[in-house]
Amino acid sequence: MGAIFNSGIVLFIILTIGVILTNSFNLTLLHTNDVHSHFIEFNAHGGRCVDKLKEQKQCFGGFARQVSKYLSFVIDIFIFEDVRIVIPIRLLRWELPPIKYIEALKCTGSMVWKRGEGDLEFEDEVECIKREARRLATEEGLTKIMAVGHSGYAVDQSIAEEVPEIDIVVGGHTNTFLYT
Repeated sequence: MGAIFNSGIVLFIILTIGVILTNSFNLTLLHTNDVHSHFIEFNAHGGRCVDKLKEQKQCFGGFARQVSKYLSFVIDIFIFEDVRIVIPIRLLRWELPPIKYIEALKCTGSMVWKRGEGDLEFEDEVECIKREARRLATEEGLTKIMAVGHSGYAVDQSIAEEVPEIDIVVGGHTNTFLYT
């Protein structure tokens, strides 16, 4: 089966936790999106946080703050300019073929991507997720499935509406704050 990609965006479907003792369980899900190399605090414009701004509590983010409660891994889908890397990916029991990072070409005002190189196949991501979530639920017996993606709020909404087997959609890219 070809790798599941759409427009250079990796979408993983992940099994979270199966607790057998009771019919319910507690899950704390912490998600940090689009840090864009801001490992230290930054100001409202993304620049350096100087002492005066720190005193006024006008600094944000900072990797040290972000990781304090995290227990698990990071999925990094950043594609570097002018870098061509081949990496094997292994997630849970899935074995996917090595993936050539899509080569970025400089272009005035935008990036142009070479797509479909080698054995890479592009499919509609919502249809792929439907198929795989159904398989995970029926063949693997999974009862809790989480989709982690970076396609934007509209696609996240489509996944939530069209794939009943998906329990949680964790999205990125558009940085839309959802009130609870």
